[in-house]
Amino acid sequence: MEPSPIKSPLLEALAVVLAWKRVVIAFAAGVLAVTLVFSILAKPVYLARASLLPKQDGDNVMGLTSLVANQFGALAGGLSGITSDADVLISILESEQIRDRVIDRLSLIDALRIKAKTPERARELAHERLMKLVSTDLTRRSSIFLTARAPSAELAASIANAYFEELDRLNQEFAFTSARQTRQFIGQRLAETRDSLTVAQTRLEIFQRQHGMVALDEQAKAEVEVVSKLEAELIGMEAQLEVQRNYSTGAFSGTRHLEQRISALRNRVTELVSGDAPESPTRRTGLLISFARIPGLGRQLADLTLTIKTQQAVFTLLTTQYQQAKIEEARDIPTIQVLDRARPPVTRDSPRRKKNMMAGFAVGLGGGLLIAFGLEYLYRTMARIPGASAEVQGRVGPGFRRLESWLAALRS
Repeated sequence: MEPSPIKSPLLEALAVVLAWKRVVIAFAAGVLAVTLVFSILAKPVYLARASLLPKQDGDNVMGLTSLVANQFGALAGGLSGITSDADVLISILESEQIRDRVIDRLSLIDALRIKAKTPERARELAHERLMKLVSTDLTRRSSIFLTARAPSAELAASIANAYFEELDRLNQEFAFTSARQTRQFIGQRLAETRDSLTVAQTRLEIFQRQHGMVALDEQAKAEVEVVSKLEAELIGMEAQLEVQRNYSTGAFSGTRHLEQRISALRNRVTELVSGDAPESPTRRTGLLISFARIPGLGRQLADLTLTIKTQQAVFTLLTTQYQQAKIEEARDIPTIQVLDRARPPVTRDSPRRKKNMMAGFAVGLGGGLLIAFGLEYLYRTMARIPGASAEVQGRVGPGFRRLESWLAALRS
């Protein structure tokens, strides 16, 4: 009795593939043909990339912090400082306003061949298309990469560059609006201070003519100098707080801290002027005394002198700030730092014919093998029941025999 041959699964699989090789080759060739036609007829897509580094500028837009600090020493915070934060810039890049500007600038409705029944619908479709074509990415080093896809290399580069240029233009518009509002506010306060100073000087002249008092003693002068500086600082801080609340282009984290400093400084000025705080041996023997302890006409002269000196200090500060505000309003400098401008790509991003053909060959070969094993299973199943062929043929008709013949013909 001869031993039965050992069957190897690998050899059996190879035999099945060889038996149905025509099916495998035909299916793989069909998939390759479809892939080739698709790669030829598909519209090309080009990819362009640009990058920028958010401009880190520690100075606030109006530059008022340094001016106030120079005049009265260390006022915290800035006014309406616009910092080029990466997250804020990405939010602006993804905003509808930027897309509107890019669509109008590049006439994208025509460039992308967008058809619609109404201009409003066409613009809406342009927005949707642009959202799909443009993407932004933030690196760990806070660099912003913008990628634009378009049917032509020139259009892809133009879209990427237009986004950054419109971002810079919009930032400058924000800065100009903030600078103009701040200048108008400072100009108004400057006019009010000029009028207050004129009134105070007139009142002092009338008082001196009526009472013949033209000067204070040294101790009162020292008190007036200190309080006038504190009150001028207080007025400057209050003006700064008002600008923050009314003209700031975003949330300002130092507002609460500034309010606390204003409250503490106001209490200190009230204490020196009215003498409400309890006295201590240090205060009684020190250089400064409360205005409440200056007798009679001296107190009135001190109040008038204090008003004039305070208004003079505020007038000097506001004049400097107003000139700086005019400079900032006229300033035209870039608000972003573009690292790499987009260039028209040399090769298209898609369709990639070589990769498509390789993928098509893999899909066609895999699909052909699956079909081959499926047909082999069907062929062997039908071959195991030869006695039932007549019964099956009686039920399904002559189609069963034709199926057997067709499978036999396909199988090598």
